Amino acid sequence: MYGSSGPDLSLHSIAESYLTMSQNESKSCGECRHWYTPGGKIGECRKQSPLFVASIQSEEGNIANKGVWPKTYNIEWCGDFEPHEC
Repeated sequence: MYGSSGPDLSLHSIAESYLTMSQNESKSCGECRHWYTPGGKIGECRKQSPLFVASIQSEEGNIANKGVWPKTYNIEWCGDFEPHEC
């Protein structure tokens, strides 16, 4: 994974790292109580409040704030993992 010039950051190497971690680590996003998905391999981390991304003003002058939760794949992980409650 590390070459003479530092870490190998190729997509193949990164994907291989994720697969290795997901096989050895059950603390992935898909197993976390804060992860939401309507189904599939992509979901949202809802550990924190949504991140503010924009204010949108309608033609009537109403302002709506737009926020999003970080999108992750079910095999990703972070240090805030908490297992689903039984």
